[in-house]
Amino acid sequence: MTDPCEPFPHAGYPADHPVAGRPGGEPPCPLRADEARALTHRLLQGLDPPPHDNAIADAVLVTHELVANAIRHGGGLTALSVTADMETICVAVSDLSVALPVARPRDGLEEGGYGWPMVCAIAGTRGVSVSSRGKTITVSVPLR
Repeated sequence: MTDPCEPFPHAGYPADHPVAGRPGGEPPCPLRADEARALTHRLLQGLDPPPHDNAIADAVLVTHELVANAIRHGGGLTALSVTADMETICVAVSDLSVALPVARPRDGLEEGGYGWPMVCAIAGTRGVSVSSRGKTITVSVPLR
C-alpha cells in the first residue's frame, strides 16, 4: 500500500487558479474553505467504489475546518494536499503561523473553539510540523 499522505498535484484546479502569496510554478491551493471542501468531495467521489456518505462527510468537514482555521487563525493558507486510497484520506494544510492548534476551554457563551477538538475526534492520526515558514497540520481520516 502506498503512503496516503504523500503529496500530489492538486487535481481539479486550472494552472491559472489565483493563489495569493504563492510563487509562480508551484501547485495551486484553494483560497477558500469551500474550494477545499469541493476538492475533497470530488476526490472521494472519484474512488471506485466511493466511500460511505458518512466517511465523505467526515473527511469534507475536517478539510473545511483545517483550511478555515489556516485562513482565520494561521495568517493564510499556503498549501493544501489531499490524497486518498481506498482506506484513508490524508489532508495536509499549511499556513504562515508557527502557533500550534489548541483546544480552548469552553464556557458555553462564546462562539467558536469547537474546530480543533472536532478534528481530533474524527481524525485517525494527526501531526503538526513547524518551520520558520509556518506550520503544516496533517491528518488522516479512515474511509472504511
